Amino acid sequence: MGILALWSLVQSFCSKKTHDEVRRGGAFRWGKTVLVCLCLFGYALVVDWLGFVLTTFVVVFALFHILESKKWWLVVIEAAAIATGTYLIFVEWLGLSLPQGFWGW
Repeated sequence: MGILALWSLVQSFCSKKTHDEVRRGGAFRWGKTVLVCLCLFGYALVVDWLGFVLTTFVVVFALFHILESKKWWLVVIEAAAIATGTYLIFVEWLGLSLPQGFWGW
């Protein structure tokens, strides 16, 4: 996350657009912002019940579908890769315990 934030910061400094040009580029999308906040709030509410892997898959799928409007099968692949990858990193590699939910995985 830190590397991605640093990369974003470097790109913003290298961008030739001024602050006024970025603001004129489009209106702030309140609907999508509220929807993202609701998805994240819902994630926090159900992660213990559904488990980390399933909840992460569903929320990442929803967020990618809302924000990027890609083909659904590509979003499924990306969401599955992120949910599986984070599980492998945190549980298998780092040895942390994540909520398993009623599924037991």
